[in-house]
Amino acid sequence: VVAVDGKSVSTAEELTAEMGYIKARFESEPRALVEVTFETKSDAPSPWAPSEGDLTKTIVMDALGGFGWVRGGSTGGPLCIEEVRPGKQAAMLGIKTGYVIVAVEGVEVSTAEAFNVEIGKAKDRAKDQAKDHAGQKAPVKVTFKKGGGATHQNDN
Repeated sequence: VVAVDGKSVSTAEELTAEMGYIKARFESEPRALVEVTFETKSDAPSPWAPSEGDLTKTIVMDALGGFGWVRGGSTGGPLCIEEVRPGKQAAMLGIKTGYVIVAVEGVEVSTAEAFNVEIGKAKDRAKDQAKDHAGQKAPVKVTFKKGGGATHQNDN
């Protein structure tokens, strides 16, 4: 959401405040028409179509935000997404069960240890920058492919 009734909003707090103002303004009305302007990103992730085969897909995630999945690989198996938690980062970005993590920031990862090392680097970069920016996020590119795997580890 980028605007409500023509007023620009750039944070969740601004959106909440504007919606509260509109609610108060139309409290006695049974219904109110409000114009909400959305902006979509052309690079937003989407699930693979069944016919696309074994393609890879890179999605930018927040390494500090908890991924919202249970993944395999804790005992050396593939880094397969075994569960996606509704409403969490992975679900909101279109990640599905069965996806396999194959790279982080372009570095191939095939074990939980390698995955954790690369995610740790992204978190360290964000912490270094956080001194200058409140509410810092740790953007990290995670590359997935379709596939399947075994043993799980909870990544929030």
